Amino acid sequence: MKLSNLTFLFLAAFATSSVASNDPYPDYDATVKPDDGWFWYKKEPEKKKEEHKKVKPESAGAVEAKEKKPMTAAWLREMLPKLRERAIDDPSKENLAAYFFVQRVEMDKAQRFSKAAQQYVYSEPLLDENNRVPLSTYGKNNFMSKEFVSKENTLKYLAKEVGGLFVFFDSKCDFCKAQVNIINQMKKSYGFTVKYISMDGKGLPGISEWEPDNGHAQMLDLKVYPTTIFAVPPKSYLVVSQGIMAKDQLSDRILAAATSKKLLPEAMEKSVNPFERGVLTVEDMQDGASDDPDEFVKYIKEKLKNRY
Repeated sequence: MKLSNLTFLFLAAFATSSVASNDPYPDYDATVKPDDGWFWYKKEPEKKKEEHKKVKPESAGAVEAKEKKPMTAAWLREMLPKLRERAIDDPSKENLAAYFFVQRVEMDKAQRFSKAAQQYVYSEPLLDENNRVPLSTYGKNNFMSKEFVSKENTLKYLAKEVGGLFVFFDSKCDFCKAQVNIINQMKKSYGFTVKYISMDGKGLPGISEWEPDNGHAQMLDLKVYPTTIFAVPPKSYLVVSQGIMAKDQLSDRILAAATSKKLLPEAMEKSVNPFERGVLTVEDMQDGASDDPDEFVKYIKEKLKNRY
């Protein structure tokens, strides 16, 4: 039987493909059934993708917490709130024990620190506050007595060498009447020259001489009476009080004004401001010093050396 031209071409093509490949049936599926017909090519079943559980990355705080050594200050700061909240939500024996024993560690550490700090401060004169202001009753009384004497002497110095008091009043003001008595005491105790200025042109009991206001109150922007001014010739006017003041209050205001304007000799200024003893100045704390602990301590000690 002769082969048709179509059959011959098919066999020739098949022979050519067989030479090109070692596998004569590269797409042949051995599982194909005869009744699959012409659609016997099958796709290889897709492999199921493995489901990977997503692991949530740890937060920076969690990583940091793991790196903190147990029972250090950093560890306690992290753990105590967590343990407390856990015990509040579930006050089981285990949760309560965990919280209170960790709290016990914190309190013990605080006690150890306090004791060591106290011992160190006692051994370092520049840190012992008792060297600035005595803590004992005897020492404090002596300290306050010297401060009182220094203030009295300084007020006398100001009255004699620096300036006097201008007192603005209104005859209808009850507080002004009471303030006159205080001002007269200041005049008697320290020798201040006092000049009374009446806002309504009328006087008050206890005032022998006064002058009517001629615009000074407006110039100084005064709004409350009585007002006491510490006048420093030729042109300085320091408002020390607006309203009624007791003698000790008024004295402290005058001293504060004199200190702020550098009207006192250095030794006298220190004597009336004893609580400034051993305190760093603003300039000292703007220098920057050093990040090195040893250099920093050396710097602070040097600055405090002549402050006691």
